[in-house]
Amino acid sequence: MFARGEKNGVRSGSGGQMPSIIAADVRIVGQFSSQGDVQIDGTVEGDVRAQTATIGPTGAIIGEVVADSISISGAVTGRMRAKNVSLARTARVKGDIAHESLSIEAGARFEGQVERLDGAAKPAEGARINANAVVSSPPKVAAVKIA
Repeated sequence: MFARGEKNGVRSGSGGQMPSIIAADVRIVGQFSSQGDVQIDGTVEGDVRAQTATIGPTGAIIGEVVADSISISGAVTGRMRAKNVSLARTARVKGDIAHESLSIEAGARFEGQVERLDGAAKPAEGARINANAVVSSPPKVAAVKIA
């Protein structure tokens, strides 16, 4: 009756779990953390940690985002750290990006610096997330401004 990976007609996300969704009318002030996938269509004023973070066209984050994969269609002001970072044409980003893989669609607005990571994207367990972090590694950084 249902296809594999579906329950009650709803297809599940990675690992058989639905993503946590922050709806467009929701505003969170403070840190947000999830062991799975999150989709942010509302506003988060604080740091975000997740396996996969998707910032929708109406989504906005003011703070640091740390995940294995970050996909941005909305606005982010702050540092991002992930293995894979993707900026859609509607993305508006102001902050530094530390990544293993970065893609920026034509039309995306990005102001900040990029740093290529050679290892894991997540900081050590117990490490503190700081939205005002400064890249202190040797200059493997390139300044990029796309208008």
